[in-house]
Amino acid sequence: MKNLLRSSIPLSNQGNAFQLLLPTRRNVFMLIAAAALSGLASPVALAHSSSLSFDNAWIRASAPGQKNGAAYVQITNSGSHDMQLAGASSDRTERIELHTIDRTSGVARMKEVETINIPSNKKVALEPGGYHLMMINIKEPFKEGETVPLTLQFKDAEPVTVDFEVKPITFQPNESGPHGHGSGHGHH
Repeated sequence: MKNLLRSSIPLSNQGNAFQLLLPTRRNVFMLIAAAALSGLASPVALAHSSSLSFDNAWIRASAPGQKNGAAYVQITNSGSHDMQLAGASSDRTERIELHTIDRTSGVARMKEVETINIPSNKKVALEPGGYHLMMINIKEPFKEGETVPLTLQFKDAEPVTVDFEVKPITFQPNESGPHGHGSGHGHH
């Protein structure tokens, strides 16, 4: 095909910039490579992590001798495609696993999951009693008031680093009061 196309061009045009427009093997390869690098060759381009927002990111302070911990966050996907949370990492822990609570026959057990689906235009809460980020082998205790960055990894999207606030060891997110554990004054 290369020779056929070149032979139909007058000799006076060969050897100039016009040749760059011809579908030679090199030019076709360069176009395919450029399309692949730009995401155009893929049926689903890389989703943008900018369509995700993160609220109420927190970790409970560590008890003395505690080796593991859990991190919680609300993730909102304002994009037009579902997103998959596929993992997390932090320099403060050996590894982080995605977990849920499996309730079978009245018994609640933690269960590792491969991904957590974040549907388009929906919010998913990672919270006690449900999905959470299980931090295995904490390297140093989490202290109330500090901020711990965790990097969340998504399938088909860029990783996002989220700052998690360390709450008091007694923190309960579903109770009222300034720290989520009642007002501290008791009821008379």
